[in-house]
Amino acid sequence: MSFGLTWLIRRYALRSQMLDRPNERSLHESAVPRGGGLAIVVIMVVASLISLPWFPGDWKLILLPLLALVVLLGAAGWVDDRRSLSPLLRLSMQLIAVLQFVSIAGHIQVIELGTLYIPLGPLAGTVSVLWILWLANGYNFMDGIDGIAASQASIVACTIGIWFTLGGWPVMALWCYAIMAAALGFLVWNWAPAQIFMGDVGSVTLGAVFGALAVIGVREGMPLGAFLILMSVFVADTTVTLLKRAVRGEVIWQAHKKHYYQRAVTAGWSHAQVTTAVIALTLVMSMLATLELLRAGPALWRYLGVVSLLVCAGIAVVMKEKGRNES
Repeated sequence: MSFGLTWLIRRYALRSQMLDRPNERSLHESAVPRGGGLAIVVIMVVASLISLPWFPGDWKLILLPLLALVVLLGAAGWVDDRRSLSPLLRLSMQLIAVLQFVSIAGHIQVIELGTLYIPLGPLAGTVSVLWILWLANGYNFMDGIDGIAASQASIVACTIGIWFTLGGWPVMALWCYAIMAAALGFLVWNWAPAQIFMGDVGSVTLGAVFGALAVIGVREGMPLGAFLILMSVFVADTTVTLLKRAVRGEVIWQAHKKHYYQRAVTAGWSHAQVTTAVIALTLVMSMLATLELLRAGPALWRYLGVVSLLVCAGIAVVMKEKGRNES
């Protein structure tokens, strides 16, 4: 379904001139249709409606606000892809969608990172909202080269699906596998050279959904650290890059080419090479995150491994840039 829907959306985008045109901040050389992430959103909605009868009563109170989150953010993202909403209006629509989810589905009550436990108390609701908003926009910032967001989504969704299977929530796991399948169907069209881009309709919605799944998982006893490790490639790149831009006094929500994955491409690696490297790194993070979920072995070594891998990846990009400049 995702493969076929993406084809239809691509035809529509071409006819309606819904195109992402190259500019000084982009990494593609020709106009490419956008909005293909609508296919993934539609699959999530369909999967929700199909699986709803099989959800136990208390879990329906989780699936319904999750479905509302998908619909609201998907609709806002589609409008943004069509008309380019202002940052304030975009954030307001995201906030409404996230608030309804958190108010119904629950909060992150404790931050568990290995042996570190941080009860949030009255801050639980605020932290949960900020967490989902951060992932929604961070995922959008990272959707800048061919295949990177869709491949990341497939790995993350599959891993979280396995976690829900281990936790005894098979219907929730199947919902995650539907996201994985939808991302892979879209990825066929989005792999380098991309024939269509995901757009805000896909990237913002996927980021928020993964944030919401983390809230659900933590509510059911999973450590937040597992989700952080799993998505650490995107989280680290976004966080470090935006902090550096903020320190320099730059407008952090303005499009740019300063993320590490973007710098890797401008330094000389191809879209496919960078995306393949991110896939490999995320697969390793998936295994480390699963160990964190199972609380297996010393947590300190897991986190040292995660930080070491991320630092090495960053150094590799800097060295590639240095080599290109010297040549």
